[in-house]
Amino acid sequence: MMQRAALARPVFTVIGGPNGAGKSTYADGLAARGYPLGEVVNPDVIAANLPGPDATRDARRRPGKIAKTVTALQGIDGGERRKIVKSAIWLSYDLGVNGDYEGMYAWLDDHGAKECGGSVAYLKFTHDGALPSSLKGDIESVVALNKWSRIYVIYKKDEKMAGRYLIGHRKGAPWEGFGDKDETEEDLGGTQ
Repeated sequence: MMQRAALARPVFTVIGGPNGAGKSTYADGLAARGYPLGEVVNPDVIAANLPGPDATRDARRRPGKIAKTVTALQGIDGGERRKIVKSAIWLSYDLGVNGDYEGMYAWLDDHGAKECGGSVAYLKFTHDGALPSSLKGDIESVVALNKWSRIYVIYKKDEKMAGRYLIGHRKGAPWEGFGDKDETEEDLGGTQ
């Protein structure tokens, strides 16, 4: 009889740790293994749903404010099993003159990124879907981007290195015209 009463008690589980420690990844892993988590409160999800254009970015910079806005969310993934992957990536970012570098730096810091020289960072990004779309969505939830923002990712895809712009597009290289080129080269595919 005593065991039955003990099992009927509510259970409250806390997964705690500093930014970038892997709390969400751990909770996702538990859910993927069928662990009955019940209601989950995830401050990152709460911050992403705060009103206003800068609310998410500002909330991530002040985690104490998120705790005061606690909203219960039902389960992590609706009971579906997902494959959680941790991918090594390099990010190159150029947010323009008035870009949200503070938001970008907060995002990089939260993900334990390593500095690799002029606006390049290395990190391990945890995701449960396609890397580019998961990464883009995660960055956009924290960093205020504009039409001048450019973010390029280098990652391993199908056992080969791949690179692509998550945000923005390629511009003309500042070194164009400095090298020696064979002017007898034939351009193909163009019209004159």
